[in-house]
Amino acid sequence: APACPARCELPSASCPPPPPAASCLAPCMPELRPLADLPPPALERLAARIFGPGDRPPGWLARKLAREAIDPALSTLVVHTGSPDPAPEDSLLGYLLVGREPGDPLAHSAGVGLVPDARGRGLGGRLLAHTADRLRRAGARGLRVLAEPAREPWYARQGLVVVARRVTLLAFGTCPISPVPGRKLAWSIDPGRPRVEICGWRPGPWQRTPADLALTLELPGGAAAHLSREGLAWLVHRLLAPAGLDPAAVVQELLARLPHGAPILLYGCDAVSSVTARLEGLGLAPAQRFAEMDLLL
Repeated sequence: APACPARCELPSASCPPPPPAASCLAPCMPELRPLADLPPPALERLAARIFGPGDRPPGWLARKLAREAIDPALSTLVVHTGSPDPAPEDSLLGYLLVGREPGDPLAHSAGVGLVPDARGRGLGGRLLAHTADRLRRAGARGLRVLAEPAREPWYARQGLVVVARRVTLLAFGTCPISPVPGRKLAWSIDPGRPRVEICGWRPGPWQRTPADLALTLELPGGAAAHLSREGLAWLVHRLLAPAGLDPAAVVQELLARLPHGAPILLYGCDAVSSVTARLEGLGLAPAQRFAEMDLLL
């Protein structure tokens, strides 16, 4: 997955890496197993083999697994044929991580990838189909993945369809002093008041973000933002503006409450919205573009 310019733990778009030159795999096709009891540190080292070491602190993947409610029984691990159980780290070849929210019939992919020597052999399609079959038997009605533009055709060939296009916008804090500490509030703030969602993720990851890393800012005019600290950056899980309030002014108010120069990432903006277009016109830069794509089961 591409590195975020802010070097933060941005929710990654799910995209199988491009196939490299032909290489030799084990004589038999690799095995696909439930993620089961693989320790998070081993999975983190596997992620580094797949995507490169990056610039993330130790333990980042364990936090991701918890926040995105990854289910080891529904997620798939790729291992060399004949590997013992649990598989040693040198036999691990890839994974597809899947999470489900309570009561939600739609499962969510939280990352998929293969080590370089396992690419270009059709294993990505097999991995997706195997996981989809397990989800179907578990009662899920669909699987959603986040696909970057270059990977959309591959997912389309596997039967997925685009349901929305999103962009994460990058800005920087403008507050000259440290912001006043805040507290974490519920996902729905004053639900009886009409509001426009400028950007938004899902309620579940916000609910599972530790309180010491989460902050809700109540802004002038009734606007509000849910944020979490992600390394050097702040990730905006949700930004709400009352109907009739200028969204650009709301974003400026938000930036004025956060430390000067700190990267601020507005996750999940509607890529075809006039509000998003206006924010880009004001200088907020796209950090990541992706499509939400669904596979019906």
